[in-house]
Amino acid sequence: IVLRGASRMRGYWGQAPLDDGAWFDTGDLGRLDGEGALRIDARRSDLVVTGGENVYPAEVEQRLAAHPDVVESMVFGVPDATWGQSVAALLVLRPGVTADDAWWLRLDAHLRAGLAGYKRPRRWAVTRWVWGV
Repeated sequence: IVLRGASRMRGYWGQAPLDDGAWFDTGDLGRLDGEGALRIDARRSDLVVTGGENVYPAEVEQRLAAHPDVVESMVFGVPDATWGQSVAALLVLRPGVTADDAWWLRLDAHLRAGLAGYKRPRRWAVTRWVWGV
């Protein structure tokens, strides 16, 4: 997302001011939807680099959110000796859901239908949601 206009900041403290009319790169990734509204998807710096491929955790989290058993997810990179980083995910499942072998196979099929192989998490943890902690 890049922007310019009268309401744009003049610059950062201690740095040269931005030129009038210059475009400012926000560092955010976004898109215009069908109605012309700006949708912010992620920060560009929120990035996992695995085997030289870029993975934006927000994209993986959106795919996980589309699964009916996933209440919440967090996707992040963990160090990996071979790939630099591996994609990892922490999941909160709908109450009553058991993450048995059959469930993991269904989740894998769901992810395969919407994500490239290098974007799919390789490490997983499941936790339950705890309020106030």
